[in-house]
Order: sequence, then C-alpha cells, then structure tokens
Amino acid sequence: MTVVSPAPSAAENEGTLTALPDMELAQMAFRMGVLLRAPDEGEAGEAQRLQTSVLARIREQGMVPYYHQLAGEHGWSVDDQLVAEMEAANAERWAAVERGLDAAQVNMGESEMREALRRKADYYTQIGHKDLALAAVDETLAKTVGIGNRMDLVFNKIRLGLFHSDTELSRAQIERAHQMLKEGGDWDRRNRLKVYEGFFALSVRDFERAARLFLDTVSTFTCAELMTYERFVIYTVYVAMIALERGALKTQVIHGSEILEVLHGCPEVSEYLFSLYECQYARFFRALATVERVMKADRYLHAHYAYYVREMKVKAFAQLLESYRSLTLTYMSEAFNVTEDYMDRELSRFIADGRLHCRIDKVRGIVMTNRPDTKNARYQGTIKQGDILLNRVQKLSRVINI
Repeated sequence: MTVVSPAPSAAENEGTLTALPDMELAQMAFRMGVLLRAPDEGEAGEAQRLQTSVLARIREQGMVPYYHQLAGEHGWSVDDQLVAEMEAANAERWAAVERGLDAAQVNMGESEMREALRRKADYYTQIGHKDLALAAVDETLAKTVGIGNRMDLVFNKIRLGLFHSDTELSRAQIERAHQMLKEGGDWDRRNRLKVYEGFFALSVRDFERAARLFLDTVSTFTCAELMTYERFVIYTVYVAMIALERGALKTQVIHGSEILEVLHGCPEVSEYLFSLYECQYARFFRALATVERVMKADRYLHAHYAYYVREMKVKAFAQLLESYRSLTLTYMSEAFNVTEDYMDRELSRFIADGRLHCRIDKVRGIVMTNRPDTKNARYQGTIKQGDILLNRVQKLSRVINI
C-alpha cells in the first residue's frame, strides 16, 4: 500500500506552509455527506464517486482517526482490513518520526529538535488526530524562537480548526496571530493572515469582513494550502455581491482584472455576477438557483445558504424598484421570469419584514415605492439626541449645585 509521507515543514521550504491537513478532502467529505443524506435525483452516482475518492485519500494518508469519525457520522461498517493496513503503514512512519526525535535529543541542537517535533506535528495532523496534533504543535512552539516560524505554527492550528470545524479554535488562533503581528511579521504572513481570517469570517456569516479581506488579497493570494486560487476568487465574488453596493461592486469586482481572468473559466459564476449588475433579472434568478445548489454542498457556506439567497433576492428586488415610483406586478414577474403569485408572496414577506420600502395595491396590481425620507430621519434623530443631552446636563447641574 502506498502512503504519502508528511509534506516538508515550513522551515525546510522557506516561505511555504505544509499542505496539511488536506482541506480539499474536508470539502469532498462534506459534499459526500450532503448527497448521502438527501440525494437529489441523478446525484446518487456522484455521491458514490465521492465516497470512493474520499476513502482512497483516507487510505493514502493513513487517516485512521478521521476514517472512524466519518464511519460514525454516516453509519458505515468499519473495514477492519483497511484499518489494519493503515495502522501498519502508520507504525512505520511513526517509527521514523521517533528515530528523528531520538537522534535530535542525543546528537543535534535546538533547530534540529524543532524540526523533529514539527515532523511529529505533521504526522498527527495528516492522519486526522486533532488533539495530538494540537499538543505536538504547542510542543514545537515552545522550541521555536523566530516570529515568522511561530506564526507558521499558528497558521497550522487555524487550519486544524477549519478542517475540524472548530470555530473557537480558529477564532483564538487568529487573535493570537494578530498579537504576533504586533511584534513583527513579514508582508507575506500579514497577507496570509487576511485570507485565513476571511475564511473564518465566511464560516461565521460575517460577509462584509470576508469581502473586505478577500478583495485586499485577491492580487496577492498565496494560500494554496487552503484551496486553489480559482476557488478563492469564486468565494470572493459570492461575498462581494452580498456585501458591496453597486458602485463598489463595479470598481472592485467588475473591473478587477485578476477576478475577470479567473471568471473566464467559470461561466456560471460570471453569469451570476454580470446578470445582477446588468439588471438581467431572469438570468440572475436562474444563476442564483445554481449558486444555492453549490452553497448547500459547501462546508463554509452550507449553514448560510438560505440567508444568502434571501438577501440576494432582496437586493435584486430593491435594485429594480429603485428606478421606479411604481410598476405593475405583471412587469416585475416577467422581469424575474416567475409567476405573479410568487412575486406577490415574496414582496409581501420582505415588505412585512421592513426589507423593502414599497406597498402593493392588490386591486390594481401595482407596486408603489415609498422610499424613506433619510433627511427627515436624520433631523428627528438629532432632536432626540439633543433632548437626551439636555436631560443629562440638567441632572449634572443639580448635582453640582448640591
């Protein structure tokens, strides 16, 4: 059986990080789980192909703990022969790690000991044992002096949090990395942290922060250990469309040369972006349905796809209504290529929630906009704040008089 050895450490390949854990495997396993739990018609074959690919990667990397985790989640019967083969291969690799540790303790210095500990951390990270991997990284950190190498180890812990969906671990390590940046840190690691923080923000539905961080790094992306550049650009487009106003979307995304270059090979994402910007709402609704299916099977976006789709509908409806004082339900339904009943239900829901500033004249079949008077609202707010200030001044004057 062929087993992949741990990737070289960051110190052995200066300027790079180990591609551990296997983030692509985490995405494949998540999509496989979505399809196995609720397979759509015609996707049973894809679920089976994904399961075969996931098991092949687990076998290749000797991921015994991760295999047991997936087996428990999906109700698989454990293949004892597969487990025995992986454990035998892992025993050989662990013996090599121990020999390196013994040699470093007896014959070598601090840097050699640090590298031996790093290989131990890489071993546990690769096989999917989170707790032992975190302990090994902490042990390596205790032997590491340089701020750059210490940050690389913190990035390793952030990836462990992302791989195992441990939000608190990722949050704590991102804060730790920011503290390290105050002590020093080069340009590459500063930009790398923006990408890591952006993916964390994406996973907790902070789309505005994710969009800002992704757009800052779209021309300097080097985090191949997280995902491909193409995938990164797709995420950037998704979050920018929900977070940015029309003008900012034009300058930062529509006219972004790096983004456009990638979108040439992603026609569905390109259609989604340009259909909204060009006010082609029927095309946009079709593209949004495709995006919804993609997000359902995405480990970062699955928990947020319903919210995302709802907000993008509001954005499209508001964009159309902004150009008119009134328009018919028939026109709106034709523009979005949906039925009048569907349009009536959607608009009524968003109007009741205060998300759209309009009202429906059901008798005449007309939607009339009633944009809020922002100037009057600011004036009323100023008066209210002034009254609060006067009350506080009066209370203070009474205290001073006493």
